[in-house]
Amino acid sequence: VSESAFSKRPITAEELFARKKKFIDEKSNGLMEVQRPLWGLEAIGGLQEHKSYTQSVIDNIKKGKNLAVPMGILLMGPPGTGKTVLAEALAHEADIPLVKLKNLRTMWHGESERNQEFVIELIVAQAPVIVFLDELDQQFQARGSVFHGDSGVNARMQGRFFEFMSDTTMRGKVLWIGASNMPGMLDMAIREGRFDDWIPFLPPEL
Repeated sequence: VSESAFSKRPITAEELFARKKKFIDEKSNGLMEVQRPLWGLEAIGGLQEHKSYTQSVIDNIKKGKNLAVPMGILLMGPPGTGKTVLAEALAHEADIPLVKLKNLRTMWHGESERNQEFVIELIVAQAPVIVFLDELDQQFQARGSVFHGDSGVNARMQGRFFEFMSDTTMRGKVLWIGASNMPGMLDMAIREGRFDDWIPFLPPEL
């Protein structure tokens, strides 16, 4: 604001986003990546039903109809079928940031949980925002199916994310989009309780 007043020029939305992105990138120390995708639904060929559904979500976000916005959307299908690009197009059309989470886990005791809490604070501070979780089945595998040998760190972090993702006060403010090519491996709690809508992506017909 001081720089803008001194140079007598208005603050643009692009400049404000660039400043916020720079600040978050520096403060998060690589824990998350903030994007403003440059393409919308027009960049996607085919997938008419997917785009129609996405447009209805976008319209509800823009109109502030939070109760009509899903808490989360699960995109299911093999690699290369358009899951990521649909999430990016949704963020572009809704004109809100897209956040991709990086690896929050470290070898140091207590640091992984601190990283998680800091990331959650950053997500809330950016609302409205879309949080994109790629390869969801690798991050939230069914509890008890894999031995992590980490004194329960993974289970605690998973439980904390489940708690945050089910916070109904965040509906319409934080939209979770998960992508998975093996949804059967996901923990039942995240499959049934956090993603309202499941969308299949099939390989294109030749």
